[in-house]
Amino acid sequence: MEAVCDRLRVPNDLRNLALKVTEHHLLYHRALELRPGTLVTLFNKLDAFRKPEIFQQFILTCEADSRGRTGFENRECEQTDILQIAYAAAQSVSVKPLLEQGIKGAAIKTALNEKRIAAVSKALKK
Repeated sequence: MEAVCDRLRVPNDLRNLALKVTEHHLLYHRALELRPGTLVTLFNKLDAFRKPEIFQQFILTCEADSRGRTGFENRECEQTDILQIAYAAAQSVSVKPLLEQGIKGAAIKTALNEKRIAAVSKALKK
């Protein structure tokens, strides 16, 4: 994919999206069976918490991929709903309480991930 982007001189923002979709779109298709920890890892790899628009573009692109197959044009994409619910739950977790508890450094990232996984688990009842 990188070679194609280079050859076609794809703008960086579209290139980054194409690379992320290429790498992670199979997780979109398996969203119904993914564990909360895997979903949060996906959101982190997409950099979705810093750049929510990337997550929305990822969802749209993966849904287009799904609907682009013959016979699937009008099929409901439950994966989109699951990912939106999980993302909203994970995104709702604030780092502020962790800072107030005195958590510092790399431990913040670990604690934040744990809280996000718990929030996704609760939202999806897993």
